[in-house]
Amino acid sequence: MANLFSRISLICRSKVNALVDQFENPAEVIDQTIIDAKKEYADQVRQASEVFYNEKKVKKDLEDLIAERDKYNRIAERAVLAGNDDDATVALTQVGKLESKIKKQEERVTVAQNSADALRTKLDTLKSQIENMEGKAAEIKADMANAKAAEKASKVSGQINDSAFATFDRLAEKAEKERMKAESLNEYMDSQNKATENLEEKYSDGGNYDAAARLAEMKERLKKEQ
Repeated sequence: MANLFSRISLICRSKVNALVDQFENPAEVIDQTIIDAKKEYADQVRQASEVFYNEKKVKKDLEDLIAERDKYNRIAERAVLAGNDDDATVALTQVGKLESKIKKQEERVTVAQNSADALRTKLDTLKSQIENMEGKAAEIKADMANAKAAEKASKVSGQINDSAFATFDRLAEKAEKERMKAESLNEYMDSQNKATENLEEKYSDGGNYDAAARLAEMKERLKKEQ
């Protein structure tokens, strides 16, 4: 029974996180503990019935002895009133024997009552803890469900941050790098094209065409031919 009280105390007083850490399925532990506690309580009540019966019996025996003593006291009184001292003496002798029995029976009653009271306390405690546990069971299960949901959400969030978001960031970084490389290449090609165009423009005939020089050259050539 001590182990059962320990388990009930654990369920009633421990934190949800401690339950989650200690047991694979705390909800099943709670349900099974309540079932075990009720079975244990029923067994204890059945066993207690004998203790309670014994308490009741020794009290009844004590009452019978007291009644028997009182009866012989009355007989002794009547014998004295009737002037019969011999009968009074016999009755009082019986009273003395009954007083001795009553004293021993009172001791038995004390022992039986203490045992019964201790058992009642245990049964009352067990019943109270079962009722308390039943009252808190739904609340504890709800808290554990929320704790598990939060833990799962945290794991899912962590997986997303570590995988999907990280992959996305790497792809974005790679795309940015490729874009910058393409822009750099385009800028280089543009600069090369401009340099070529400048050379063509600088050294092409159309770029250095001088009509006056060509006219002077033509006149000189015609003059020599005459």
